[in-house]
Amino acid sequence: MFGAVRVASVVLALGAITTMVRAQDEVLLPSEEAGLDDEGPARLAPPIAPRVAVVLLPAGPDVDPAMTDALTELLIAGVAARGEGLQIVGKEELQVQLERDDAETARCIESAACLGRLGALLDVREIIAGTLAARVDANGAASWAFDLHRLDVRDGEQLGRVFREVSGDLDALLRALEESIPELYARRVQPGRLVVRATVQGAAVTLDGAAIGVFEGAPLRRETVEPGTHVLQVEAPGFRAFERSVEVEEGATLMIDAVLERAGGWTPSPLVWVGGAIAIASTTAAIAFGVASQAEPSGDVSMRDAVEQFYPARDAEAMAANVLLGIAGGGAIAVAVGLAISGVDDAPRERATAWVAPVAGGVAAGVAGRF
Repeated sequence: MFGAVRVASVVLALGAITTMVRAQDEVLLPSEEAGLDDEGPARLAPPIAPRVAVVLLPAGPDVDPAMTDALTELLIAGVAARGEGLQIVGKEELQVQLERDDAETARCIESAACLGRLGALLDVREIIAGTLAARVDANGAASWAFDLHRLDVRDGEQLGRVFREVSGDLDALLRALEESIPELYARRVQPGRLVVRATVQGAAVTLDGAAIGVFEGAPLRRETVEPGTHVLQVEAPGFRAFERSVEVEEGATLMIDAVLERAGGWTPSPLVWVGGAIAIASTTAAIAFGVASQAEPSGDVSMRDAVEQFYPARDAEAMAANVLLGIAGGGAIAVAVGLAISGVDDAPRERATAWVAPVAGGVAAGVAGRF
């Protein structure tokens, strides 16, 4: 795809950068040749710098291995610039130790066991390995795709990854590769976890509008939650929705107990029903007693009986009617108070009942329940 001259120019351009970077790794230890005698001040040798292996391999026959070797040098220069005194192991030294070609090296990088042996052989802490693929469309336009992995050879953990597709010439590929190096070292954010329990069976739980599940007794879990603020909702028929803004911390588990309250809406106070029943019953009885108190004696009633019995009975009925009207007024006041407080406390209430019954000489009324 690219001629040997163009590949050679890439190698030469990157070779100068690599030479300067590797020159920084050379450490001059005190010696007599440096003009220091035995009586000079003692100098401690610098600590051993960490070693990192860097290799870029061709993926398929369309990529010239010489190009990936040149791009590996670019990666080495970028990685070395991130740490003072960092020691870099390149593809050549890596393959000498492994005694493998490019294909076998790529398979080794995919194996945790092989990575462990590689780390022991080369005394390497990390390896940055990747592949480069090239494509040409029907119009002859070139495109590239590289996949870089930063791995811890001790446990095979992936510390960073960059996959990118690049359209354009070799310069575009070089820029994309340079920009990918900081991404390999970007801090990885550890997700948080969320555990939700509810006080109502069958409650539906959602996080930021996405369903987590239905609570059936066992806590509901979301294992990977992006750190930050989220909206948690727990809903069940007949209950007011539980909605909270929750803060999930990185790498932490947040446990939420959702306490659902019964939905009240507008629920009349029991005073409305009790007062209304008393007012209606008392008014009905008062009308009956009032009508009876207006009766006139019949012609067969003697004057003496009328004075001693008939008129006193009518007076008693009139008094009872007045008393019952007063009770009806009290019932009306209870209705007004009940309407005023209805809906203030929509928690479940104990149902109250009232009863009214006629008795000799009047009526009897009673109330049972809590209001």
